[in-house]
Amino acid sequence: MDYKKLAEFATSPEQHKYAISRAELGSNSLVAEEFGVNRRSVDRTLKRLEAKAAAMGYAPKNDQVHPVPNGQLVRGVSTLYGDDGCVKAQWVKSERSRKDDIQEQLNDFMEGFCEEHRGKSKPVKAPETTLSDLITVHLLGDPHFGMRAHMLQTGREDFNVEIAERDLKAALAISIENAPDAQTAMLVNLGDGLHTNTNQPYTASGNHILDATGQMTETVRAFARSMRFGIDTLLAKHEKVIVINLRGNHDDFSATMFNLLLQAYYENDPRVEVLDNEQKNINFKWGKVFLSFLHGDKMNTQKWVNMIARDFAKMWGETLFRYGFQGHLHHERVEEISGFVAEVIRTLAGSDLYHVNNGYGAARAMTSISFHKEFGKIQRFDCPIEMVRAAA
Repeated sequence: MDYKKLAEFATSPEQHKYAISRAELGSNSLVAEEFGVNRRSVDRTLKRLEAKAAAMGYAPKNDQVHPVPNGQLVRGVSTLYGDDGCVKAQWVKSERSRKDDIQEQLNDFMEGFCEEHRGKSKPVKAPETTLSDLITVHLLGDPHFGMRAHMLQTGREDFNVEIAERDLKAALAISIENAPDAQTAMLVNLGDGLHTNTNQPYTASGNHILDATGQMTETVRAFARSMRFGIDTLLAKHEKVIVINLRGNHDDFSATMFNLLLQAYYENDPRVEVLDNEQKNINFKWGKVFLSFLHGDKMNTQKWVNMIARDFAKMWGETLFRYGFQGHLHHERVEEISGFVAEVIRTLAGSDLYHVNNGYGAARAMTSISFHKEFGKIQRFDCPIEMVRAAA
């Protein structure tokens, strides 16, 4: 890869400086050391830049070295190789880019925005002893920060950003206190952590009008405070904390931005790992335990099992206990197919007018489950909203 050439496709200062430095220093590790950032940050930035360049026709690893003009994207490439394996001819088909790829613009914006928050987390004293065979997974079903509901309209109760933050922090405190001293903990937002993608009150597809606050900055800050509270509280009890922020149907783009922000904030803390969320299905192996996380808006359980068995056959074959967790539906449901136990996790969020008018409603709770490397699921703790309110 000619990284100086790659820098020509950069759309953010971070992409450009990392590419130029990579050309001069020769490795991502040295680039990270040069700028005082985590290696993973450099890896992610250059990976996105390479994907962007490839979409415009520059991918030398695949013998594509003829970029298309700005405003165009590669639609297809046909390459003719000679008997000696060298390229004899190449045809590149292009088309106009679709509104400049909204998510890529958001990613570029967040790379710059994250710089001011990079590495700001303060160290938390690690516990002296933990149970090395255990992992505890704290599951947040559809937090919907930014949703607004009025008791007079719904006949139930008010719900807003302040209530969402108060309830989630209280539920996290209770759940973490009642969990075993596992070596590792996971904090998993199962999607729709944010109620909207932008200040506009619409779903990500733009098809449904939402009851929302309209203040995206306020919403993101409140959700960030809640997640940081959970992560820092977990750090005091567990040696390692893994964070997953799934993209939902409400926050397909904004969840990506939020995840980049958390990655930047905890970049210098070796005990925290915030996983990338470009893929909507994220899988994890703990000994003989297979864990799969999915928001669930476009996939039923049978398709989910089929996808995992096909795309993650090695991980599937190395495990005996297989569990899947999803949000989206807001009510509890458990289904087992071919030894894979899929569970829909409840939400702590209240009901808005749309759901009430359509007859939806379910018990509200946060769920935490502990797994043993050899024996699978061994402990479960459900924190109902009534317990949360009693502790407040």
